[in-house]
Amino acid sequence: MVPALRGLNFTVPAGEICIVRGANGSGKSTLVEILAGALKPSAGEVTVDGTIRLVRQFGNILPELTVREYLDLSGHNADVIVSQWDLADLEHLRMSQVSRGTSQLIAIAAVLAAHPSILLADEPAASLSVAESQVLYRRITQHCRANNITLVLVTHDVAAEQFADRVVRLSDGRMSEQWLPGAPEKSIIDRHGWLRLARDSGIKLPSVTRFQTSGADLVLTELERQADQVARSNREKPSNKVMVRTRELTAGFSTTPVIKACSIDISQNSLTAITGPAGSGKTTFLQTLVGQVRVSSGTFDVFGKISLFSDHVGEHLSVREAGAYDDFVKTLGIESYADRPMNKLSGGQRQKALLALALSSTAEILLIDDPTNSLDEENRELVCRVLLAQQGRTIVVSTNDMILIDVCDQAFDLAKK
Repeated sequence: MVPALRGLNFTVPAGEICIVRGANGSGKSTLVEILAGALKPSAGEVTVDGTIRLVRQFGNILPELTVREYLDLSGHNADVIVSQWDLADLEHLRMSQVSRGTSQLIAIAAVLAAHPSILLADEPAASLSVAESQVLYRRITQHCRANNITLVLVTHDVAAEQFADRVVRLSDGRMSEQWLPGAPEKSIIDRHGWLRLARDSGIKLPSVTRFQTSGADLVLTELERQADQVARSNREKPSNKVMVRTRELTAGFSTTPVIKACSIDISQNSLTAITGPAGSGKTTFLQTLVGQVRVSSGTFDVFGKISLFSDHVGEHLSVREAGAYDDFVKTLGIESYADRPMNKLSGGQRQKALLALALSSTAEILLIDDPTNSLDEENRELVCRVLLAQQGRTIVVSTNDMILIDVCDQAFDLAKK
């Protein structure tokens, strides 16, 4: 077994707001699981002073509980939480019925109400829009500063750094860089003389370089650069044939519908994005198309075999056991963990495994729920290239990822429908 963390030295002073960044597989989620006591290190020591609460990327909800019942478990006044976080319209719904982004907000609201000494948050804004993410980061950090809570925030989002005291980057299980927000990033040379460059620095890795020293300066030359954007030159245009049609579609789990009077056409061979803020109905829209959500009014038609893939599909199986083709396993670069149960993978690994499984389906219409929200920029671009290469298939994704939205043939914002 390859360790996720390797000789990591990491200290966070009381009351500090520390952001942890790093490529998928660098050890970020493992770090917070160890700090929370959910995993035991195979070597070294971990010392934590105070009460800890953890908000994970997945698995925060208790699906059988209503939102109100879930908030009651926090041990604090649920009425206050409902009022502060504007949850009155949702408190009667079950946690399984709210969107992924909204469930994250509810989990954070409950955790902050408990006033822990230490808050560990693993990609808490991954399913939110850019504007919503900024509001959430500001809200979490203001609460932590006001209550002297130590915050370790794992995120790929560079925009979160403005709210931090310090930013560190993990690379291959070690701390490779640290810097103050707004200051230049500083790479760390470890005691063995290894200089680790960040994978998201725009440098193609692995790479060969020349170096020279001059006083305190180390100059690296001849490094290859990554391509700046995702090419779509070979993408076939969508056909005129409609594969999914909705007319004045209104649907949801309660008397207050989530989707309201939605009318759209999705063409054959199109890559289509369904976007919108948390609670706007992105996931609900996909669930409606496969019959999982009650339709209040309006109609929808699906002209072909359709399948929905989300983070709950085959979670106790490995991606190969669940039926993923080796071609997609290789293309997405997940061979090294393709035989591990998907619920044991990191958020980013799991997301690529689920995408490989989705693309292995024989369905003519693929619905994929938030396929990039746990990925770093390099892997988001990889996913875009893989999706663009799927000729002859109709793919619908729910997403707020602008990299993915920009390469789609069309995008529908449910908040504007």
